[in-house]
Amino acid sequence: MSGSGTGRGHALRRVFGAAVALLSLSWVPAHGQELHGLFTGSTSATTSESSQGTRAEFQNTREAVDLNWNKPISPTLGYRLSLRSERVDSTSSLSGAGQQTTTDSSSLLVQPVLDVTLASPGYTLSAGLRLRELFTEEDKAEEVTLSERTAFARFSYSPEQLPSVALMLEQSTSADDRSPQTRDETDTRYQLSSQYTLGGLANLAYNFSRQVHEDHLEARTQTQDTHTGSAGFAQKFLGDTLSVQADLSLNYSKTLEEFFVPGTAEIGRTLASGLRAGPDASPANSADVPLVTEPALLSGAANVPLTLLSAIGFGLVAPETVSEIEISLAAEPPFVLPATLTSSVTIRVFSTDDPTLVTWTEAAGVAGSFDPLQNRLTLTFASTTARFFKAYVSRNDFGALLKATGIAAPRTTTVVAGTTLSRSTSGGTVSAGLSYTPIQMLTAAYNVSLTQNTQDPEAIESTSGSHSFSLTARPHRLVNTAATYQYSWSGTSQAGAQDTTQTSYTLSAGWTPLQTLSTTLTLARNESEVAGVLESRSDTASLGAAAKVFPGLNLDSSFALSRAQSFTSEQEIVGQDALFRATAQITPWISTVGNYGIQIRETTPAPAGSDAVAVTHSVGGGTVYTLSRLVNFTTRFDYVASPDGSSLSQQYKVDWVPTSKTSFFVSYGTTQQHMGEIQGGSDTITLNGRWSINRAVDLSADYSFSRTTSGTTSQEVQSMSASASLRF
Repeated sequence: MSGSGTGRGHALRRVFGAAVALLSLSWVPAHGQELHGLFTGSTSATTSESSQGTRAEFQNTREAVDLNWNKPISPTLGYRLSLRSERVDSTSSLSGAGQQTTTDSSSLLVQPVLDVTLASPGYTLSAGLRLRELFTEEDKAEEVTLSERTAFARFSYSPEQLPSVALMLEQSTSADDRSPQTRDETDTRYQLSSQYTLGGLANLAYNFSRQVHEDHLEARTQTQDTHTGSAGFAQKFLGDTLSVQADLSLNYSKTLEEFFVPGTAEIGRTLASGLRAGPDASPANSADVPLVTEPALLSGAANVPLTLLSAIGFGLVAPETVSEIEISLAAEPPFVLPATLTSSVTIRVFSTDDPTLVTWTEAAGVAGSFDPLQNRLTLTFASTTARFFKAYVSRNDFGALLKATGIAAPRTTTVVAGTTLSRSTSGGTVSAGLSYTPIQMLTAAYNVSLTQNTQDPEAIESTSGSHSFSLTARPHRLVNTAATYQYSWSGTSQAGAQDTTQTSYTLSAGWTPLQTLSTTLTLARNESEVAGVLESRSDTASLGAAAKVFPGLNLDSSFALSRAQSFTSEQEIVGQDALFRATAQITPWISTVGNYGIQIRETTPAPAGSDAVAVTHSVGGGTVYTLSRLVNFTTRFDYVASPDGSSLSQQYKVDWVPTSKTSFFVSYGTTQQHMGEIQGGSDTITLNGRWSINRAVDLSADYSFSRTTSGTTSQEVQSMSASASLRF
């Protein structure tokens, strides 16, 4: 306890000592504008209660200081010295089932930075050092320090009429002082790149990078070398009527992992797609809430709120055995995630071989562990073989404050001392395009692309490509027509995977007989084949019209007739869709919009327990009422009635901007749903205020309350925060 306080006291003295040193520089009269700073302070609180008798409270206080000192020594030489310091104090309290636990935690971040840059026409040389000290303490236990050191050097040279060259070297270390130690890593990165434009016609580029990751605790080293080359050509011929473009890209990547002690190791698994789904009250029977693609989950750049009953997942090229899922998490600032996260968040795991199927199978024995240093939640469960997996949020006391940034499914393997694992990927992409406009009213275009990759040591080859042809004609100044054909394919030698092809035909025509009237007719067919067998086909014919009846009133309407055939399930769905929409500017200060839609679906043969014909009606509307130059009042409602049930949503919002430096808004939204025997809904209230007192001082405050119900389950989440910032 005393040692912890002493360490934190030394850290604080270092922070304020550095701050004073930087502040003292600002008194130099000739360079008073070279020092810039920002101080931010905020406090936040969130309360969550559920009908199951659980209650969670989270409180955060945050203070941060950013100081930047930019000093030009000469026209070509300068340096930047900056310091960032941030302290966060958090308290979390969980109660339920007659028990209550309270966790107090605090963290102090100290991050000084030094950059030196030498620049002149043609070249730039820069080097820098970044230090990062993170002191954390939980429940007055021993303080844990995470130390990171990063040093880098960069050089770029761009001569005229010669290839440009860029070099980079960077090394960072990361270690904590836990007992036993949990992190001691070194990362080294080298990079060489060059670009050259050949005669204004072709662009050539090459990039080489090497990344070396050393885990000193696990005695494991990973080295990854990547080579990437590209060439592009673009030119016009025949008096600019013919455009030609071609691109070529080649890549080779090799990863070598060395293990110096026996044990187990996690090997990264290649995921085919990242997926997400909205709130779903029945995750094992979820045809009504399909998973949609979320590519950012695979790159770790996503920002998906893990709200109650929502889900994220991934797809594989072919069924594989999975027993572990890693989810990278983040909290809405200024909140931080407590080490006891698994006490307030519960996630279930489901799998299937076809996400379009109604039934998902739940994995058994799901257990979660959370690493607060890496903000990573690890889910382990009984080994499950499937192609698609989803992590379903059945409890979340944080509400929308909890977000997912990435997902992974590593594999675990047993290694002995001296084991070496090597993996490589090589491939390339070639594409070309032609566009020919012999006369002004006619344009023909053709595009083709081919991609091939090989993965070793599995010797898995993957090939994909597409080619398309389009013809655009304007036979009359009031008529536009376009025809498009596209064929794409993909295949792989991986066991269990099947070749797929997609073919689409589209024909559209647009007619504008009057300046205030336009119509569009579209015919389309899409076919999907798997292993050379036609699996599904869809045909659609749609007609749309838009008219400006008189100034201030616009009318839009559309009608579509469709047929979808599944040859695997021998099912056919014939649909009709009609939509009518009106937008009106009733007065200079009142505008309104209204819409009505009807959807008819006839399924042959009819699904078990359902009618062959299903009719869905939807009606909605909204207004924007400008009460004055400073106040806007916005409303919106939507009602949907279907054979499965009905839902009604309403939104109300007031915006007030009394001055150019202040703004306020309050909004209320409510949704009621009746789906069979399940009733649910949500209510949300949000308030926000901003006040920019002057160029240097800003104040803000936020408040939100939400209540979500589904059947007999309900949850209430209340959040409030206030912050102030000072610039100098």
